[in-house]
This record gives sequence, structure tokens and C-alpha cells, in this order.
Amino acid sequence: MYIYICIYIFIYIIYKYMKVLTAVLKWVKHDPETRKDDLPALLSCIRMGLLPLQALERLPQEPLLDRAIRDFPECAAQVEEGKRSVK
Repeated sequence: MYIYICIYIFIYIIYKYMKVLTAVLKWVKHDPETRKDDLPALLSCIRMGLLPLQALERLPQEPLLDRAIRDFPECAAQVEEGKRSVK
């Protein structure tokens, strides 16, 4: 029984981090010119290593994140660190 609770909590945490990432992107997209500089700090609050690998691999397909990954080396490093910790 204990293992089922642990698995449920882990899945719930992953779901919440996906929701946080989605909320961050929506917030930045609302006013990208003003808010894009806040993206590195916001992304640093998300534990990338808890996101599914498929989600991490799709991040560069998101235009806003693709630009952030190119413009801010710390964003690229966060995504890569997340991929390494998932694998």
C-alpha cells in the first residue's frame, strides 16, 4: 500500500510542475517584450529534473522558450541539467 501512495504523490508532483511551467509560459506570453527577461528566474523555480523527458525535449519547440534558450545560457543549462537528471 505504501508504494502506491509514493507513486501517486510522485505523479501528482510531476503534474504540478507541468502546471507551473504552463502558467509561467502563459504569464510571459501575455506581455513577452516586458516579461521575457524574467523567464530565466522563473524557470529556475521549476525543478526541471522532475518533468518528463518528453516534456523537456519539447521545450525548444515552444517559440518563447526556444528564444530564451538561445538568448539566456542559464535557461539552456537548466533544460540540459533537467534532461541529464531524468535519464
